Amino acid sequence: MAEDQQALSAPLFPITQLAYFAPREFDQMALAQEELPVQSETLSSAVERFCTTRRLLSWLLIALQMVRESFPQSSPTVRVVKDPDSEDEWITIDVVATGEVSQVIDAERRFMRRLLERLPESESDKIRLAYDII
Repeated sequence: MAEDQQALSAPLFPITQLAYFAPREFDQMALAQEELPVQSETLSSAVERFCTTRRLLSWLLIALQMVRESFPQSSPTVRVVKDPDSEDEWITIDVVATGEVSQVIDAERRFMRRLLERLPESESDKIRLAYDII
């Protein structure tokens, strides 16, 4: 447990101009690289390690781009969450959204629909969205 807490408080490092593996257009053994037009990200080493181990980094970058499109006024943050009962782990993208509740809920539904269309079913529970409305 102390190791997990230490990993979560590790220094952040910038991720810029990352190449990603295009979804639905690759063979798991021979991946074609493409550049993903995303803004600079700052991910904790725990998030980076989780994504690298599970081959989720490209999916996370796609999800972050979709979050920016769905919630343009927000600056998303990313964290690893571990369920203490089941030992399951996933990435949570946290967003602070502004606007009417119904507009934010509509934006969240559009985001989730788009994400689930892109994400392989086997990975659909590994990236989640959490939001606060102000």
